[in-house]
Amino acid sequence: MRSRRRLATFPLLGIMVLLLVAMLAPPASAELKTGSCTGSATFSNGLVVDETTPESTVIEVPREDTVAWQGQATRAPADADVEIGFSGAVAAKIGYFWVNIVDWSGNAEPGEDANSGTYTYEIPGFVPGTGEILVRGTHKHGTAPECMGIWTMQLDGGPGVVGLAAAAGTALFGALLIASGITKKVTS
Repeated sequence: MRSRRRLATFPLLGIMVLLLVAMLAPPASAELKTGSCTGSATFSNGLVVDETTPESTVIEVPREDTVAWQGQATRAPADADVEIGFSGAVAAKIGYFWVNIVDWSGNAEPGEDANSGTYTYEIPGFVPGTGEILVRGTHKHGTAPECMGIWTMQLDGGPGVVGLAAAAGTALFGALLIASGITKKVTS
């Protein structure tokens, strides 16, 4: 009975290690940008990210900031003189999934093909400060092809208290799991 329990511990430990490696692995290389939009984001520390920023550049961004942004799209010829719908989003790749950070939509009158403003954000404390994150921006403007850009970003600073506590908790759980599979000799 105990040998079965000990044998079951090793595959479970292997699965835990594989999951941990998959979660901590750096993201895949960036994708190519598409479409004919232009845009930029200017952080309060002077960092500027725009459509010319190479995908391979790792951009270090603050955990919280107010970003000045601007964007401009090109209408398809069929949309030149009519009101058109638009939509877009900025999303981050967390594990295997894209999670929207912010999105937008509406209608644009003829000649309204640019916009600007500010956006204030704060990255929650449970998001680790280590590792690279793929960030994708998309914008669809009428019948024109969708614009898309992907950049590699990293949060400034260390993992923070929550990240360190999570790592310590994972290590403790792993140690307890291994210890639970070790049989103790009983002396009589």
